[in-house]
Amino acid sequence: MADTLITPINDSLVDLDVLVAIEQSDLEPRPSVYAKMVWRALEARRKVNGRTTDWIVVRNRLESVESSNQHQITQVLDVIERTVGFRVARGLLERPVYREFFAAGLTVLDPIEGFESAAVPARLEVQSLIREIGLIDEADLEDKAFYEIELEIAQAIAKTYDVVTDKEDLSEETNKRAATLVPDLPTGS
Repeated sequence: MADTLITPINDSLVDLDVLVAIEQSDLEPRPSVYAKMVWRALEARRKVNGRTTDWIVVRNRLESVESSNQHQITQVLDVIERTVGFRVARGLLERPVYREFFAAGLTVLDPIEGFESAAVPARLEVQSLIREIGLIDEADLEDKAFYEIELEIAQAIAKTYDVVTDKEDLSEETNKRAATLVPDLPTGS
């Protein structure tokens, strides 16, 4: 019943095979089992409430320099997006900052001192993806929406602070990890 369905893929023929059955003997790609399942779900939603779902395929973990593989994937996606019924959005580049922040339970939208130079391009990339998906339409709403996201993040950090300081039974290792995620956080023991 979603308004938007996002299918992330890496730029590989293996990932494209999830969307379409690609066989050399075929002149045109055929929708895969996944694509047919999505069609059935989208059609069922349309019958229930009369609304369509925006199906977006997001190209993810892209290389910063376009390779011949990326070019080939672009060409295939251009052909099959009309056949299968989705639109393509440029996803996120392969950036070490995403892996580093994920391991710490953070995102590039989190305000972390010392990581600004790595986080700013990634943050802009995430904002661009959010705009392309259509979650934010107007420029004035964009700033307000991202301000609200950052406010929610700050509130979540404050909640983490409260939870950690209220628990006396936290291990020393857990307290150290929490203190690295939230500067000036007193430990629970």
